Amino acid sequence: MTCDLIIGNGAGVALATEVVPATSHYERPDPTTMMLGLPKPHAVGIIIHSGSSTIFGVPYETHLENWIQTLSEKPLGRLGSYAKSFRSHLEDVISANVSDSEVLRDFIWSWHDWLCKVRSDLERDGALSTEGVTQFFEARAERFVNGERITSEELSKKVYTHLGRGSRKNLLEKRSEPGQPESGRTSIEGTIEEVFGGHLDDRARRAIQTWAYRWLGYWHPSPNRCQITYVGYGRRDLVPGCDADKIEGYAFGKVYFRPRWVVSASSSGDGGGSFLFETIGRDPDVLHFISGLAGPPRSESEGSPSSEDFDAGVPDASFPLESERADLARLQPSIAGMSRGTLGLTATRLVGLSRMAEDFRGARALPGSRIIGGFVTRAEGFRFLDDMNAVVST
Repeated sequence: MTCDLIIGNGAGVALATEVVPATSHYERPDPTTMMLGLPKPHAVGIIIHSGSSTIFGVPYETHLENWIQTLSEKPLGRLGSYAKSFRSHLEDVISANVSDSEVLRDFIWSWHDWLCKVRSDLERDGALSTEGVTQFFEARAERFVNGERITSEELSKKVYTHLGRGSRKNLLEKRSEPGQPESGRTSIEGTIEEVFGGHLDDRARRAIQTWAYRWLGYWHPSPNRCQITYVGYGRRDLVPGCDADKIEGYAFGKVYFRPRWVVSASSSGDGGGSFLFETIGRDPDVLHFISGLAGPPRSESEGSPSSEDFDAGVPDASFPLESERADLARLQPSIAGMSRGTLGLTATRLVGLSRMAEDFRGARALPGSRIIGGFVTRAEGFRFLDDMNAVVST
């Protein structure tokens, strides 16, 4: 697992990551990580932290490079406008180059793989029975009722209009031949029956179909998700920030995505300037180190991922260690006063620390990986740091 780091103040913002070359996610399950920057006058750097390097066979990096060519010569108003602009570009390109039937086929096969993953985990936990399936999906459907998830009724209806059993707009059913081996994978309901059919009675079937309707109005079933983090400034931004999207997939004319966070540099609290510190990926090692710098440890309690259930999609690689993040407040004045060179050097060294910790744990090496850094200022835009030396002129 890699770690990406964003650290900044009023002078600008440094980015550092362990870049992992893109390969097929079937060959290696590790994330693909890369960094690129927008040309001046745009003052934005981008980190791609991807569980899959492609969407419909085209690398995200290629989509981003093509999108950059479409940007005007005038910077966008806010940093968040860049994320919105790229999603719009992605929707236009995919809709123009990928057929409707191919999009639906990708969706239904992702749905099939997703259900197989759920089935496998139920089997592992000894819960693959009619009662186990019923309890599992009733509990998850209830989360939408209780407000933990908010289903889009419009999106749910759109999914079933195009992929519901017997729907006149279901292209996969229309083009399938009765009796062919994969004929069950032409509708949402048919795929459910194919994966769980031996463990469904009326109540279980109702539970899983209720969950499916609500869940598919919230998530895209593809496991190949990609987090894209935009770092820097929009035209009207006074301080640097970062805006992260997790793109899930594309279907029905829209890009499914989750806004991860939008953060702007905040005051260090003593009038000494602004402060920005965010991590992506394998951050516990960095945060433990920061805690040690801030003072003696106060407790050993750690946070944990919010859940390991299937409503959460692919589990996030990063999660807050509340005690360590609280210690950041004690280091804010120091970071707020760092020069550009020190910011860049600190960012790359902290990512190196995370990689070294992985090595000591015996984690599998990532072939071809290397640590690189970048720096963004309003006046000079984005530029890469000098390899590992993080040399930035002041």
